[in-house]
Amino acid sequence: ASCFCSPYHGNEHPGARSFFTCHIASISVYLQMVSNPWPLGLRAEMSLNWKDPTVLHHCGRAYLMIAHFVSGMYIWEFMVTFGFDWAVLRRKRSLTFGTLLYILPRYTSLLVVIIILRTSNVFSSSVDCKTWIHVQFAAAFGTVGMTSGILYIRICALSGNHKAVKYGMGLSYLGYWGLVAYSAYQPSGYYVETLYACSPADVNVHRATEIYMFCFDLCCLSIALGCLIRVHRGGSLARFLINQGIVYFVCICAAYLITLIFTLLDLNDPMTASSGVVGVFLMTICSTRMQRQLLEYFDDPKIDINTIIVTD
Repeated sequence: ASCFCSPYHGNEHPGARSFFTCHIASISVYLQMVSNPWPLGLRAEMSLNWKDPTVLHHCGRAYLMIAHFVSGMYIWEFMVTFGFDWAVLRRKRSLTFGTLLYILPRYTSLLVVIIILRTSNVFSSSVDCKTWIHVQFAAAFGTVGMTSGILYIRICALSGNHKAVKYGMGLSYLGYWGLVAYSAYQPSGYYVETLYACSPADVNVHRATEIYMFCFDLCCLSIALGCLIRVHRGGSLARFLINQGIVYFVCICAAYLITLIFTLLDLNDPMTASSGVVGVFLMTICSTRMQRQLLEYFDDPKIDINTIIVTD
């Protein structure tokens, strides 16, 4: 792409076609930079300078495209599964603790979508980008915390409420919320005139929280695997693990790992934010699907889904 989508001057305003074309061009350049940066002439001591203004500009546009794509993906997921929420609102399904644990991360993720749409369509520098970014990160961290709460409840059930699991992992889970209170308000934000958007800054300050929660989710996966293998009584082990939602555990850990890698690399803020926004929505979709499947499996209100293991 030869066009760097430079800012518009005077009374010019980008048409929809040129605006979309420039975004696609930025994605193309972004992929070229990741796979083979040297042809772009951006080499600095045999490596790409991720802090270069041109690179930052393209990464920023790529972040906006990625954020819009995953936001649309989540809106689709939210709408096709809204029937469950509607049943709760109409009181056809009781509002239990398990149901609440399913609903809360869905709507905090929806709040993240709304904030992303707002911060990516800013046409005046008078907008308080710093506050918007603070709210976005607070909602995102809260969402991730609640998705990890779903994993915690599940491993407690799988372990038969074993005290070591229940209290040990419970204390670790409470410790996460202390990190959330600190990390959610550390990132800053500023207005980028060429992108008509608010851009997050200092995103890597929450790397300790990322490491902590990845280790927590990995421990949940290990405990779940150990418990399921222990109670397995013949038949296909793979099918048994899939029925228990272990695939969702793996996907959540993989999403967190990708986010953690980019956070530790600290290439630049748009790159770190891009992996983070993908991770948040992927974790929400996987954890809520797992919880909803359990809730639908046990429609009988007398059955406590947190103390029963699904069988083949």
